Amino acid sequence: QVQVLSLRGTTVIQNFGGSIVFSLVQGRGDFPGDDRAPAGAEMQTITVRGQPATLITSGGADQGTLLRWEENGVTIVIAGTLSPEQASAIAESLQ
Repeated sequence: QVQVLSLRGTTVIQNFGGSIVFSLVQGRGDFPGDDRAPAGAEMQTITVRGQPATLITSGGADQGTLLRWEENGVTIVIAGTLSPEQASAIAESLQ
């Protein structure tokens, strides 16, 4: 499923289903709330595609991962019920 929204400019959201469920969001500028992790989640800085990225992971019943970075003026977010390793692999595979 693909959605195009006018959210601080044009934002494209691609939703994927299957054994893991995740979304790939691409847009210009920052997204609200992207600078903090929910209670109980871990936040760390990693490198993705040569860029600094924020990785937020949560355990327990609400297990999930959010990976966010900026590349060429575009903010990219991968989020869903996937592992940090899966999110990083998806990020590195983007063209």
